[in-house]
Amino acid sequence: MKIIVHSSSAHVVEDDSLLEGAEKIFSITFQFEEGWEGYTKSALFKIEDTEYPPVPLTDDYCDIPAECLEQGGVRLKIGVTGEKDGETKGPIWCYGSRVLAIAEPEELIPPSVSGGTSGGNTSGGTSSDDIATDQEVDEVLDEIFDSTGAGSGSGSDTNPDSSGGMESGTESGGSSDNVATDQEVEDVLDDVFGE
Repeated sequence: MKIIVHSSSAHVVEDDSLLEGAEKIFSITFQFEEGWEGYTKSALFKIEDTEYPPVPLTDDYCDIPAECLEQGGVRLKIGVTGEKDGETKGPIWCYGSRVLAIAEPEELIPPSVSGGTSGGNTSGGTSSDDIATDQEVDEVLDEIFDSTGAGSGSGSDTNPDSSGGMESGTESGGSSDNVATDQEVEDVLDDVFGE
């Protein structure tokens, strides 16, 4: 993370994704504008109403204390202060990253998927009786695109016309025995999946 500090303001110019409880050490490089020469500088960290002890800067650099990463979903406020000949400068604050919460694996499973049996499914999700198997879907598709050749993967949706040329099956006015109507498709799908 990199923060530019002016005489009365500061802002983040390079940010990191801070992770709750991370073992990785996150660091900050401060770039000070004119007016900070000769000051002994410290970084300050605050989350909501909790302020953490100052961290002395070494070569305008410090690590973010691990205590600042203990709770996810909070925004880290970063400040800097300086002392020189009994004079205190700052604190000057800016907002850093939000500390990202770590999700538990069970939180990543959609709640609408049940454990396998349709009985007792009270989650409002889909029961196994409502889900077609691959074989059932294949059978429906085979029934829709029966052995007349439609959907056989030939890449052609045309029928020969009387002159021996090719015309689109929907424009030729020829036989449509190998083409299912929208209603036929919906009826078959309703039979498999229910209305």
